Amino acid sequence: MFRRFTVKSFFCLYILPLCALFLLSSCGKETSVPLFTGTDSGVPSASGGALKLTAFSSEARKGIIRGTGCAVFAFPADALSFPRAALEVTLEISGEDGGSGVPQTADVKLSFLTGDDFDSPSSPEMKLKRRLSLYRKQGDSFHDLSSGGLFYASSILKGCSGSVSLRMAVPDAPSGVYGFAVSVSAGDKTGTVICHASIREASSGWVSEKVPGTVSWAGFPASGGMMESSFPPDNPPGAVVPRDSSAIILFYPVPPAGEEVSPADFSAVQPRAVFSDGEKEFGFRLSPSEAAYSVFQPCVVSGFSGNIIPVSGGKYVRGIYTSPSVHSGGEFPGGMPGESLLDPVTADPHAMVEWPLAMWRKPSREIFRWDRFPSVIVFDTADYDVQNRYFRRLAFFVEKQGYKGRLLTDAELSGKHAFNAHDYRAESLAEFFSAAAASDFPLLDEELELRGILLRNGIITASSDGGFEPGAGAVVSISRASPEYLRYSFIAHESFHAVYFVDGAFREKVAEIYGGMNPVALKFLHGYFDVVDGLGYDTSDKYLMENEFMGYILQNPFSNVSGYFSRNLAERYLRYGGDRETAGYITAGGAEDFVYASAELCRYVYNRWGLTGGRVGMHFWDD
Repeated sequence: MFRRFTVKSFFCLYILPLCALFLLSSCGKETSVPLFTGTDSGVPSASGGALKLTAFSSEARKGIIRGTGCAVFAFPADALSFPRAALEVTLEISGEDGGSGVPQTADVKLSFLTGDDFDSPSSPEMKLKRRLSLYRKQGDSFHDLSSGGLFYASSILKGCSGSVSLRMAVPDAPSGVYGFAVSVSAGDKTGTVICHASIREASSGWVSEKVPGTVSWAGFPASGGMMESSFPPDNPPGAVVPRDSSAIILFYPVPPAGEEVSPADFSAVQPRAVFSDGEKEFGFRLSPSEAAYSVFQPCVVSGFSGNIIPVSGGKYVRGIYTSPSVHSGGEFPGGMPGESLLDPVTADPHAMVEWPLAMWRKPSREIFRWDRFPSVIVFDTADYDVQNRYFRRLAFFVEKQGYKGRLLTDAELSGKHAFNAHDYRAESLAEFFSAAAASDFPLLDEELELRGILLRNGIITASSDGGFEPGAGAVVSISRASPEYLRYSFIAHESFHAVYFVDGAFREKVAEIYGGMNPVALKFLHGYFDVVDGLGYDTSDKYLMENEFMGYILQNPFSNVSGYFSRNLAERYLRYGGDRETAGYITAGGAEDFVYASAELCRYVYNRWGLTGGRVGMHFWDD
C-alpha cells in the first residue's frame, strides 16, 4: 500500500503488498484485456498459477463503467485463504459536467459476493443467481449498507474524481467469499475505468496523495462503511484503530528552521499535530521531511478508546491508516504481539521509553523498530544483567580498547560491565558473529537470539562460507535499570548513533564539523574517553571518535551543552586525573567549541528529520 505515499524503506517494511496476478476471464476463457496487473507474489491458487477472475458483466469484461453501472467478478475462494486478506481496486473517474470544465464526480462502492450469490460457486460453470440488471440499477439501495441487501458487505467512497483506490478486508462469510462488485452511481457523462485490482493486507483509514482535503485511498474493515472523498483541509477525518493494530499517521512537511531561529527554540517553534481518543490527548511533532510519518501504538495511551480524532494541526495530516502492531520478517507483514518474539514492535522512541511493562511479550526484554528509521532495532531490557547477556561480549569485541577483535570467554567477562546503553552497526555485528562461527565459539542463548533477530530483520545476512555479511540497519539497547530521565538521554544518544550508522550524508556532516574543531577541544574529549573508568573507547578509531563526538553532543538539548561539557565532563575528567590546562580551556570558554558544534548538528537533524539535541522522539503526551 502507498508506494507513492512514503519512502521506499517504509513501504517495504510496513505495507509490502501481497499482490496476486489477476487474469481476467469470461466464461472460463482468458481474454487479452490487461485490467488486473501486479507482481507474482508466489501466493498459490488452486491450480498453482495465477488467479483467474471471471467477468459476469460487460462492464467487467471491458473494464469501464459509463455513468451508473456495476462490474461483477468472481474469483476462487482459495485466493483469500491467508490472514488479514483484503481486496483493493484502483479506479480512474473522468468526465465533465456539460462541457463546463467542472470534473464529474461519482459515488463508488466495493462489495463482496458470497457462495449464496452463485449457483455452483466452486465449479467452472458458476452462475449468478440474480439478474445483472439488479446490480446495474441499484437505485435508492445504492447507499444502503444494512445487512440483507444485495451484497454481503460493502464500502462506499462518495464524491470521487480522478484516481482513487478502495481497499476492504475480506469478511468471514459462512458460505465463503467468491466474488466482488464495483458499483458506480454517477452522471451519464462520467466514465469509471477499473485500472487495477489486487489482494493486499487489510488496512482501514484514508490518505490524501497530492491535494489536501481529498481522499485518494480509502480502507475499510470487513464490515464495510461509508466515507466522503473530500473534507476541509484543516479538519481531516479520524480513524478507528482495532486493539490488535497500530496507526500510521502521514504528515505534510513543515517549513525548515531558518538561520534566525536559535537551536534552543526548535522544540518551541516546531509545529505539532494533536489527537484525542475522546478523553485523552496526545500528539506528534512534525518534520520538514517530504516523507514524514509516525506510528501510534494504542497501548501507550491508558484505556485507549479505539478512536483517533485530530484536534489541532489537522492541516498537516495527510492520512491515517491501520497496520498490524507487529510485523513478521516474512514477505507478507502480519502477526500479532506474542506470535513471534523475534519480530519488533514498531514505535516512536518516546513510546519505547514509556512502554508499559505489562505489554512486554517477554519479561526479560522487549524489542522495537524505530518508526522513522525502520532498519534500526531497539532492545529494552529488564536490567543490566540481561543487557549484558545480549551485548557485553559484543561491546568488548567492537569497542573496548585492548579487547577489540577478541572473543572473551564467560570467565574473562566475569565481573566486567560493558555499558549501560549500546549501539552497533551492521558491519560490526557481522564481524562478531562471523568470528564466533569461524571458531565455533560458544555463545549465550541471548546472543544466539540476537543473531536470529538480526538475520530475520536483514541487519546481517548469512554468507556461503558459514559466516555473516552486513545487511542494512543497526541495533541499540537501553535498560529499565536506568532511571527514566537517563533512559530519555540514553535513547537519544544511542539513536543518534544509529542514524550515524545508517545515513551516509549525516556521517559526512559529522566528519565536517569534527574536522573543524579546535584541537584542544578534541584533546579534552579524547582524554576524557581515555581516563574515565568504564569507558575504554579506542581513541585511535576515527570512525568511533566522530560517532561518539556526535553522540555526546546530541544527547543533550542545545541549552545544556555548555554546562554539560564545561562542568559535568570537565569535573569528571579532572577527578580521574585529566590534564588541568586542557580542562581549563573548556571551563573558561564555556565549552564554546562544543556549543558551536551542537548548533550545527541540531540544525542539520531538525531540518532533515524534525529531531534535535536531546530528543529523537516525535510522540508527546502533555508537554
